Amino acid sequence: MADGFRGVKLKVGFGVEEDAAVTHAVREAIGPGVALMVDANHAYDYDAVDVVRLGRMIERLDIGWFEEPVPPEDREGHLYVKRALSIPVAGGECEFTRLGFRDMFVAHTFDIV
Repeated sequence: MADGFRGVKLKVGFGVEEDAAVTHAVREAIGPGVALMVDANHAYDYDAVDVVRLGRMIERLDIGWFEEPVPPEDREGHLYVKRALSIPVAGGECEFTRLGFRDMFVAHTFDIV
């Protein structure tokens, strides 16, 4: 923050309890005026239920987005997470075809691509 950064993207995916504790600690350290995003890099392998559990534990921390909470090909999992949480769901960096992007947009898989 001393170098002027106004946002932090935090790597999560080490387990629900640990991720929640670290996210709370980071939010406390950076304060409310700094953007905080979390990125699981699809670490919650086909476990959207755990992602939702984590999301509910950190929702009140004003998270900017939850990136790749489940594997990129698990579109239903992303939709489940998106519907269950108030945190915007981000993804799409693993997609590289126009048809794949079309499918994401048609299905409204992500809030942020």
